[in-house]
Amino acid sequence: MIKRIDRDVAALDLAELQAVQFSARQALVSIAPYLERLHSKRDDLQAFQLDGLLFYAVELVGGVLVDPALPTGFDDTAHQQRDDVERARWWNRPFIERSTWDGPYGLEASHRAGKAALAQVFPELAVRDVDECIAVLRGHWFSDWPGGVRYEVRCIDGAAPDRATNWGTFASMTEALDCAVHGWRY
Repeated sequence: MIKRIDRDVAALDLAELQAVQFSARQALVSIAPYLERLHSKRDDLQAFQLDGLLFYAVELVGGVLVDPALPTGFDDTAHQQRDDVERARWWNRPFIERSTWDGPYGLEASHRAGKAALAQVFPELAVRDVDECIAVLRGHWFSDWPGGVRYEVRCIDGAAPDRATNWGTFASMTEALDCAVHGWRY
C-alpha cells in the first residue's frame, strides 16, 4: 500500500519523490472512510462505492448518501483548511441527513440524555417533570414533521465558509432526494 523508502528522502529524484507522494495520497484516500466510520460511532452503517470511492452511510438512495459517516470537524472547518482528500471525497457531493424523534439516534433519546446530564451538574435547573417536557417537545416536533422524520439535504459547496451548506429541510425522502439530485433551491 504505502511505498517504502529505505533511503534519505533528499536523495530521491523527482520521479521517485512523485511516486512516494502518490503512494502517500492513495494511502490517505483509502484510510479516510474508515476514520469517518469510526468517528461516527454508529453501528448501522453500510459500505457504498461512489465514483470509485468508499463511503459509509445508513443507505444509498438514488445515488445519494443518506446519514453518511462524515470527517471529524466536518461542520466547523474552513474550506481552505480542509485537506485534499476531504475535498476530493466531499466537495459538491450532496447528502441527506435524517433526524427522527424515535430510536437510539433520535431526538427523544438525545433530549432525555441532555436533561439527565443537566440534572447531574445543575440539579436546580433540572426539569421537574421530564416526561411532560418531552411530551411538549414531541408535540412541537410532530407539528413540524408529521411523519416523524426531517430530511435535511447538505453539501460542501463553498456557499457556507466553514461547514456544509443546508440546501433545504423536507418532510419526505422524495422531496429531499429531488433537491439532492437536481440542486439547491432558494
